[in-house]
Amino acid sequence: MFLLEKRVLIRVLIFCMLLSLTPFIGVLNHASAATTLYVSPQENNDYLINPGKGWIVYSNFANANSAVWEKASVGYARFNWKDIHIGDNSFNWTPIDNMYNAAVTKGKKFAFGVMPVQVNSSSSYTSMPQWVIDAGAQYYYASDAPSTKVPVWNDPVFISKMGQFITALKDRYNGDPHIEFIDARTFGNWGEWHLGGLGGTDPGDAVKRQYIDQWSGFDQTHIIVPISGGTGMYAGGYGYYARDTYGFGAREDSSDYSPRWQKALSFLNIGPAVGEWSFPYEKLKLGQGWTGEIWYDGMVPGQINGSKYSYQPLGEWNGTDANTFLSEKGNLVDEWQNKMGYWFKMTEAAYHSDLGNGTTGSLNFKMRNDGVAPIYMKGNTGVVKVALLDSSNQVLATSTLSGVNPFDWKPGQTVTNSTYFSFTYNANATKLALGVFSKASKPEPDIKLGINNGTSSNWYVLSEMPSKPAPTPVVPAAGQVLWLKADSITGLNSGDNVSTFADSSGSSNHAVQNTSTKRPKYYANVVNGKAVLRFDGIDDYMSMGSPASLNLQNNTTIFTVAKSQGASIKGIYGRGEAMRISSSDTVPRFLVRNTSHTTKTVSGTVYSGTWNALGGTYSNSDGNLNFYKNGAWVGTDYLGGQIRNVSPDDQPNTIGAYMAWHTGDQKYIDYFFQGDIAEVIIYNRVLTVNERQDVFSYLSNKYGL
Repeated sequence: MFLLEKRVLIRVLIFCMLLSLTPFIGVLNHASAATTLYVSPQENNDYLINPGKGWIVYSNFANANSAVWEKASVGYARFNWKDIHIGDNSFNWTPIDNMYNAAVTKGKKFAFGVMPVQVNSSSSYTSMPQWVIDAGAQYYYASDAPSTKVPVWNDPVFISKMGQFITALKDRYNGDPHIEFIDARTFGNWGEWHLGGLGGTDPGDAVKRQYIDQWSGFDQTHIIVPISGGTGMYAGGYGYYARDTYGFGAREDSSDYSPRWQKALSFLNIGPAVGEWSFPYEKLKLGQGWTGEIWYDGMVPGQINGSKYSYQPLGEWNGTDANTFLSEKGNLVDEWQNKMGYWFKMTEAAYHSDLGNGTTGSLNFKMRNDGVAPIYMKGNTGVVKVALLDSSNQVLATSTLSGVNPFDWKPGQTVTNSTYFSFTYNANATKLALGVFSKASKPEPDIKLGINNGTSSNWYVLSEMPSKPAPTPVVPAAGQVLWLKADSITGLNSGDNVSTFADSSGSSNHAVQNTSTKRPKYYANVVNGKAVLRFDGIDDYMSMGSPASLNLQNNTTIFTVAKSQGASIKGIYGRGEAMRISSSDTVPRFLVRNTSHTTKTVSGTVYSGTWNALGGTYSNSDGNLNFYKNGAWVGTDYLGGQIRNVSPDDQPNTIGAYMAWHTGDQKYIDYFFQGDIAEVIIYNRVLTVNERQDVFSYLSNKYGL
């Protein structure tokens, strides 16, 4: 009786164990059945309000009508220093906060600047704070407004008190999510870094650089430096210094004036450019601006394309000017809202049908920037995430895509992005979506794309986009110096030894093994119906020798397709101590050694018993080696210098092993690979992102990776 009860108990326990494993078994079966789906997002020209760009409403917010605010991204105002900094370490923030609240209440970001002095005419002027003068600051009277007190610009008291004010600004507004940018208006009339209307003596470059240093604490909010007409844009000038030292952006006053259309261009890819017209639109129509130019519609595309502006004024100072401009030139507003700054459009995507739901999923997508500039997020905080959605588009889980940075999507370019992600299994998941965030901490994507299939919370549902046939990738021929592919071998039966592995690149770098006992074996129909070479992990390898075409010293790209069955890291391809791709059944590795005998290695992970396409690049121009697995970026490291040179009798190019140094200054072929190798491709250059992805796509399609 006891034996029967024991058997029943054992069966119940086994049943419970199997029952508990059912979700995991289901996931594994789901993963094994996953196929790659290809979609073609449909573009649109919807008017997009996005962070870090757009039309600006200038001052007098109450005068701008609702139609203007609907089109605008930012409200901007300027203030007088003396009205805010009312005493030593004493501040009246009310004027700024009132305008801040007015913009935020309308759902817009706020930007501002604070002017040390301003002189428009003898009847419209503002002096520096009197208390700063009382504290000992030197001053002089403005040339165009004799009663206006202007600081002596290199006076230490003035510099100290201005620094006190900027520190207080930082403490109050740095990192505020509603602040778009702050102008650094430390010097000159209206804080425009010139002495027009003021007279006086320029303090010199060293002092101006000191002014710039005072703004360095703003590590979370963009600082914009006025460069009126290119002021300070030379070696040692404050403009170059602000750009190169702190990554500040630029403001070009009178950006409508054609000689100034390209003055802010040198800030491209560093900081945002802000345009400001010389006069309101209504004045420019009549040619009443200081430049004398009469408004014509080409001013808008001319300046946006010329300086790659991220921001443009929606009219100028009195508020009602914005109403007039929108009413008369609404076509320009609509056309250039998306084109100024960045305008991202996903053009194609490929993902696994299992959505990465309970598995490791892969995603390849191309993003094109149809704008004139990159996205500028202070601290380069932009990220891309994928999300699992249910049938009602509710977000069930999100995963940040490693190695994908929206700042890399430069204007006029289409960038291929490849990455892995995974989700804990969720039975309610039916859709995969992608979202772009200005900051990872944002609860929802805040960057809209110029494509269809977006949800109300700015997720773009990949699984609802039009499908497309799998592309036929082209393996680039330029610079190819080795192409070994097992499926090109003819005349052998499975199990036969391989003495010669022909190079299909046209470089005649054939791999050979003259010793019959060290030859790998050929096997047909092993991986996705394709042939492989099987290496025994004992002494099998093949050599291409040391031809000049494989003695790559400056730039290279390497691809291998292999499956390791050994617990130790062994050579798939090697050029001795100079360069190699190797792998165990769980750890792949890319190594490069330079002529100074410095070695850098990047490692990753693979799943035991799986086939993987590994890729490595090295560029002497930037000194970086990068490692990829199945198209996704694994990691990078800086080496620098040329790849170690090898002489014809030293460390040959090999597959299935590599030559290494051993104790006693001995070198010989070792680290024999145990497993299968299907393909090896080598280039004498670093492939472009799209070319590299084409090769990975070719390998993925060919071998079912």
